[in-house]
Amino acid sequence: PKLTAPRMRFLYRSLQRVAPVAASCLTCMTVSEPKQNLPYGSWPSPVTAKFITSSGVRLGSTTVNEQGQLYWLEGRPLEGGRQVVVRYVGAGASGASERGAIDVTPKDANVRTRVHEYGGGAYTLHPAGGVIYSDFKTQRLFWAKYEDAPPIPLTPEDGSWATGQFRFADGRVEPSGNNLVCVREDHGEKGDRKPSEVVNEIVSVALDGSGMMTLLATGRDFYAAPRVSPSGEYLAYITWDHPSMPWDSTELRVTRIARGPPSSPTTADHALIDGGDCDTSVLQPAWHPATGSLYYLSDSSGYYNLRRLSPPDLGSGGEARGPGVAVLPREIDFGGAAPGWSFG
Repeated sequence: PKLTAPRMRFLYRSLQRVAPVAASCLTCMTVSEPKQNLPYGSWPSPVTAKFITSSGVRLGSTTVNEQGQLYWLEGRPLEGGRQVVVRYVGAGASGASERGAIDVTPKDANVRTRVHEYGGGAYTLHPAGGVIYSDFKTQRLFWAKYEDAPPIPLTPEDGSWATGQFRFADGRVEPSGNNLVCVREDHGEKGDRKPSEVVNEIVSVALDGSGMMTLLATGRDFYAAPRVSPSGEYLAYITWDHPSMPWDSTELRVTRIARGPPSSPTTADHALIDGGDCDTSVLQPAWHPATGSLYYLSDSSGYYNLRRLSPPDLGSGGEARGPGVAVLPREIDFGGAAPGWSFG
């Protein structure tokens, strides 16, 4: 793999930790054990992969709530790779880790999703408080509404569908606070569908614990980044089909949901804003919280540049008109080195 700056820093830290121990062990081996002739690569070593990675807590998926509090996801090798949502409270605070954070998801929860297998987008914050997350073992949704209380099952095991049938990712709470709009992956009633038979859709999940889901978009192979406008009137999302990858060819679609689900959940009936020419990749849609404009990335110019679609171009009946105008045309890529690999 490419030796990027983060990998170099990781290797440097690992070597700093390993070198003294390795030197000590090798000295002991040299003094107390006779030399042996062994096939290349088969000699025993006290420096194992587990030894190197055991202390490397992985950080990611940072986000900030409306009160300015910082949250992130920690991957912990010493806990079997369990991923935990934490909140920053400051160094030295009661119960805080060496990183100045406290856990906000339960001790038995592993916050991961397997949608698209790459995962990502396994948790989101509710504006009223708490963390909504996907549990890795069951792939069901939970709301850790209060840090000192058990989480609320949002897709409960009530017999309506079996564990393993649905997976959820990349959710956002819509403005009313009553529903989570997210990507849902259907693996069949027994959870054993072949990859070619798995169905990806966008749904709205009620946050009252009933498990009720409303279909918002369907008919394509893959979906990502469902985002509801600040007014709650529009839903924007990214979609594409096999064999394209998200950095090859995607579409940005918009549909109106002001008075409930769209009149048709079929993606072909939703307004095409950008992409759709089998050569343009469109990613990362986001609504401006004050103006209601829709921003997104498009590589139609040959580079991932930022574009904007103003509210007048969204129309009043769902007949949105695109593409958006280029905000800052440059012969450089915005939005990351490998956009689309995972959610979030």
